[in-house]
Amino acid sequence: MLTISLKEFALTGEFGPVKIGMHRDAAVALLGKPGDETDFGGASSGFLYGWYEFFYETDTKEIEAIQNDHLLDGDLFDYQNEHFQVDPWFFKAGKEFTFPEVVDLLQDEQIPFRVVRRHGTGPEVIEFKSGVHFDFIEECDAQTGKESGENVLLAIRYFPLYSDSYEVVYQSGGGNE
Repeated sequence: MLTISLKEFALTGEFGPVKIGMHRDAAVALLGKPGDETDFGGASSGFLYGWYEFFYETDTKEIEAIQNDHLLDGDLFDYQNEHFQVDPWFFKAGKEFTFPEVVDLLQDEQIPFRVVRRHGTGPEVIEFKSGVHFDFIEECDAQTGKESGENVLLAIRYFPLYSDSYEVVYQSGGGNE
């Protein structure tokens, strides 16, 4: 069985043997039958393993993006089928990670990153040299809907088509050149 490391995905932009630009069928041959397939009604389609989503161009079937944007939902970062399992790195079931906690963890592991903001607005995200992002969302009280002011980790994603739409806010030691 193949083990796919979320840390390696963050650092390389490769989900184990699956890379951006790979044909959808080649990825499925490596990862097994997807749990779900979606046609977004146009140029893009996708397939899922748990909440690991792989987006591809409908015509070429080339993978153009990979993400899991359900990191707040309990243990939806954890996944295993008969072909592969996910090594969750620092993710823990039921644990929300705040922006400062993630920054501290990356600095402790001496992993270079930079903090960027899309189009000068919106929440800050952490970007690795690979182009993979950790996206955050402002935490809300489930009962009142009131925002806490604290950003928590929502997603790990690689959308290389949008890599030039961010401005740098902070660069860690080691750089992201």
